[in-house]
Amino acid sequence: MTIGIRDRFLAATLGLLMLAFVSPVWAEAGAVVSVWGRAAAQRGGQNLQLVENSAVESGDVLTTGGNGYLYVRMTNGEEIYLRPNAEFAIEDYQAPRSEAAPETGRSYYRLLKGAFRAVTHSLGRRDMDSYRVASVAATMGIRGSIILGAIDAESGDLYFGVEEGGGVLSNANGTLNLDAGDYAVVRGPQFAPQPLSSQPGILAGEWTPPIGGGGLAGDSAATSGATAAGIGAALSAAAITGMAITVFGDDDNGGGTTSTTDTGN
Repeated sequence: MTIGIRDRFLAATLGLLMLAFVSPVWAEAGAVVSVWGRAAAQRGGQNLQLVENSAVESGDVLTTGGNGYLYVRMTNGEEIYLRPNAEFAIEDYQAPRSEAAPETGRSYYRLLKGAFRAVTHSLGRRDMDSYRVASVAATMGIRGSIILGAIDAESGDLYFGVEEGGGVLSNANGTLNLDAGDYAVVRGPQFAPQPLSSQPGILAGEWTPPIGGGGLAGDSAATSGATAAGIGAALSAAAITGMAITVFGDDDNGGGTTSTTDTGN
């Protein structure tokens, strides 16, 4: 009788320890810092509209509409910006076990459509293979802080650039290393990456909505001004970059909106 009670106690204790050390698939991977236009998360067959502070998770796909801009900060400090008409998947995200061991994490993303800007803060102490942004044409890696990528909606060409640090663009036909200020293009998966002499237009410009451009949601000019001020403050404090996806969209009249509710398909 005594042995039976002891065995049951040990079994229960072991179960609790296993739960403590196994990371659940629904663990939060990051959160929405700012949303301009509508944002939604495609997760588990649902299309969830997201707002500021909404959680994102590994496995989500972030999508923006015609006037949508998204800024997400991951739990490891990485930051992601999306421009309008973008689709960006958080394929496999694992947070480091601790701040002192950033090399234990991984960040695997995929650019499906549109343009992104990503910043990492701890890659100097991580295996470079632990971070990548894949696409149909090539895979984008990082050797530094800030990279840019975009898929041309008409040609399907993949454009890649480095703002700070270094990056690498590779596919089955070749590998191209880039330094800060370098840009490259891949015309398709059957072509090797090619360097560009200057920044392509698709990667130029701002990564936030134009101030006074009519894309900000608000009931008055004062509201829009306050929102714009908040955007500026957030961006000046940010160093740019799983289980939730943030999607931006337009309202029925073609203008950007910021929603405060979650919906599903």
